[in-house]
Amino acid sequence: MRKLLIICLLASACFSSQAQSQWYYYAEEFYFVKEVPVKEFRGKNFRYEIAVKAQPTDTLSKVRVHGINVGKGKEDYLHTDFNLETRVEQDWTIYTIAGTVDENAWKLWFLHCCKWKW
Repeated sequence: MRKLLIICLLASACFSSQAQSQWYYYAEEFYFVKEVPVKEFRGKNFRYEIAVKAQPTDTLSKVRVHGINVGKGKEDYLHTDFNLETRVEQDWTIYTIAGTVDENAWKLWFLHCCKWKW
């Protein structure tokens, strides 16, 4: 009985170590998120701008900017239909996200993603 208990413990330890989620690292990608609390601004219009200077070496390299309404929970993503406008001024690309803060939103997330090939 004791050997059976030891075997079960070892098996469960092996299974739990294999079940852990892995962290992935991509050397050719860079992400960051700007979080803005918006409880007081529900139902109001907003405008968010970011200027990016990118010098891609190929056609696969991209810069992406997104905005998301987020509710009270960590993964409580709300319906979002923000407008994204881009314009170029000299060497800079200006991304503008405009929209209305959702009535149920607690915060806005602005995601910035840069992908490139070396």
